Amino acid sequence: MKIYIPEPIAEAGEKYLEFQGYEIFRGSGQTDRESLIRDITECEAMILRTAKVDEEVLAAGKKLRIVARHGAGYDNLDVKAAKEKGIITTYSPDTTALSVAETTITLLLMLAKKVKRMEAELRNDNFVYKFSHKGMDVSGKTLGVIGLGKIGKNGCKKGSDRTGHEGHQLYPKTGRKRNSRLCKGSNFRAVVKRIRFYQSSCAGRH
Repeated sequence: MKIYIPEPIAEAGEKYLEFQGYEIFRGSGQTDRESLIRDITECEAMILRTAKVDEEVLAAGKKLRIVARHGAGYDNLDVKAAKEKGIITTYSPDTTALSVAETTITLLLMLAKKVKRMEAELRNDNFVYKFSHKGMDVSGKTLGVIGLGKIGKNGCKKGSDRTGHEGHQLYPKTGRKRNSRLCKGSNFRAVVKRIRFYQSSCAGRH
């Protein structure tokens, strides 16, 4: 099977596919529509990252049997057109959720402690800067999480476990199950009034 990978993936992933006997085809390395249409014609599978694959691109893949999204969601893939053409679509909803949540907490701490500014001043030999610009402690502060998907849940958990945050969660859909141990359900106005930090984990829309 010939697999079209228009954008780089982890080297270990490519080596594994080659070890399993698959042929890797990287094409031109361009991700505009014309390049995708030209490169996909002889491929039976595609690993898709951020390139936009619409009905026209799918139609050009005469031998295409499956498109695997390298990440969560189908924002950049026309799933309906793929289904109509009998092309299987898959994605990886759990692979990056924990990493993204941890990155969110990392950035939150960096902002609270003014790490970037502190680093710049330290590199300029301004060692006394830290005495008048200490940032803030996050322990005991309220973290508002907008969107209770996998990233939102992990953000709540990481915020509670690692920083001592009290979590408040905005539930966009009524009746959605709440994890009361991690977050308290609230409406938007209640969240905004109480939070000191907030994390937005809402899906993108095109």
